[in-house]
Amino acid sequence: VTVFSPQYSLLYANFLVSAAHTVYTSIFLMAGILCLLALLPALFLSREKPELALSNSKDQALSVPREDYTPEREISSNEQR
Repeated sequence: VTVFSPQYSLLYANFLVSAAHTVYTSIFLMAGILCLLALLPALFLSREKPELALSNSKDQALSVPREDYTPEREISSNEQR
């Protein structure tokens, strides 16, 4: 088979398609495995509800009881500072 002959071009085209398919398949497979591995740490994340996370926090300065809350009290307490 001589270079640049029609038979050579056909063989080369078949080789390129096969090589491209192999590379595409291996990259797709590795990306899928990487995504599955990324799910493992996600399974161990905290599943607390946001309300519980706030109630368990040590910073209680932001929590104001609803029945005692009035905007006027907040303004007057800020003016005293």
